[in-house]
Amino acid sequence: MLKANLIPWSLVLACTSSTPAPDDDADGDSDTDGDADGDPGGEPERSFGDWTIESRNVVAEPTAPDDGNEYCGGVYALSLVPNGSELGLLWSESWYRPSYPTGDPPPRIENVRLTRIDADGTASDTSDALSGVPVSLDSRLHSLVWNGDAWSVVQAIERDGEREVYLQPVEADLSIGSEVRLTRSDVPIAGASAAWLGDALGIAYLTSSDSGSTVWYMRADPAAGVEEGSVRPLATTGTSHYPAVAADGGRLGAVFSDDREGQDDVFFGLVDESGEAADPDGVKVAATASASTDPVVAWMGTEFAVLWTEAHAKGTGEGATARFGLVSDDGVPAETSDVVLPFAGETGPGTADHPSAYHWPASLSWTGEDLLLVGLRGEGRGGYFTHAMDVFVLGVDASGAPDADGPTTVDGALHEDSWAEGTELRYPVGASLSAGEAFVAWTEHVQTGEANCRGDRWTLRVARLTRE
Repeated sequence: MLKANLIPWSLVLACTSSTPAPDDDADGDSDTDGDADGDPGGEPERSFGDWTIESRNVVAEPTAPDDGNEYCGGVYALSLVPNGSELGLLWSESWYRPSYPTGDPPPRIENVRLTRIDADGTASDTSDALSGVPVSLDSRLHSLVWNGDAWSVVQAIERDGEREVYLQPVEADLSIGSEVRLTRSDVPIAGASAAWLGDALGIAYLTSSDSGSTVWYMRADPAAGVEEGSVRPLATTGTSHYPAVAADGGRLGAVFSDDREGQDDVFFGLVDESGEAADPDGVKVAATASASTDPVVAWMGTEFAVLWTEAHAKGTGEGATARFGLVSDDGVPAETSDVVLPFAGETGPGTADHPSAYHWPASLSWTGEDLLLVGLRGEGRGGYFTHAMDVFVLGVDASGAPDADGPTTVDGALHEDSWAEGTELRYPVGASLSAGEAFVAWTEHVQTGEANCRGDRWTLRVARLTRE
């Protein structure tokens, strides 16, 4: 059974179509027509991108604990990061009992692991489970960071009734070092995002309570912990959400959504090497007509690129679009922003044929020549629970211009009823080892429609794509 609290707000959309049967071909996608386009049998192609899928491999197919109890849950891609010659994939398996005899919240079993992905897109070694139960399964609120010699995993963990940020060092050979607690907050922490500054980690983390939420900044050493005096808020007004970060070497650029002006807008904060913020409350990236959320950011060598989701008012039939903005190296946003998705003339989401579309940017990275956007998109087709979705990859140049042929579908699924038999795709993440190459990791969930998630199957996949 699919649970609404495990997917982003933007995935709760309406559409109608037929439900695909479980994949029975040999191409590794979730369709039934025997090809490699990720499109369920009988459905028209929904993207015409210029990327070629070179490989599509299974990373893991975990199953629920075999202890006589029934479990719901699943597998989630959290972060995909290159280290020069290969990639690290941080992922989680999360299981909980759908009914619990005492009436108390059911205990949750959580295992976060790190898998090495070779340059050809195949999974090799996987670490032991890291300690702790993450607060969130949202890929935007976990960070895997490579510092040139080793990995650092930064995430909010719930332990002994407290929600705090922890750092878990992991060596290149995947041996796990001693965990470091980074915060001691009076307010629960919902998640964290981190980047390597050259000599320390720059971290933005989110505190959240009934009275509101705030994004904070800190510097941390992978072994020694937080640098004294480095903790400060990135915004002091409004309610903030979903921080994402990128480093330009010694400085940290952080993006987050904030409702200080009455609706959610995307703000940018720049923190220098000494921990001083260019603006104590951040600056708005762009004025938009509707609520803007889910920002992602990348450093392009001379300026920052920001992508986010702009939601449209209910009843307009326009769903949500992805927008693009630039921020200079001194933290000043450009005056305009452009629509990256959807595309006029495409037969898929966002056009007249299927107007109720959403586009959720999941990760953004700089390849050295252009930006690599990986995300999840879907469309409404008239029903209440039914929806179609694609995991997609898209190249975007430094000015915000997307691939002329639109996004390339890595995997696609149609689902008639969120509570019945069908296939869902979850939480894609992406990265690149070189220009003209993309790696994408995502989860495929095939559910049987039986009570208490009986028979459900979860598969963590990774694909390698190239283009001319």
